[in-house]
Amino acid sequence: MYRFGLRMCGSEEDAREVLQETLLAAFRNLHAFQGDAAVRQAISRILSA
Repeated sequence: MYRFGLRMCGSEEDAREVLQETLLAAFRNLHAFQGDAAVRQAISRILSA
């Protein structure tokens, strides 16, 4: 996921920040996770949004 963020942002610092925000968003919305997709897949969707 970090590498994907790095390709999106082009900067290591920005990629780390995007990944942190993505993981925080996933954690905050964990209660809504229905288990119909793999966790990695769900987080990847958040990252690419």
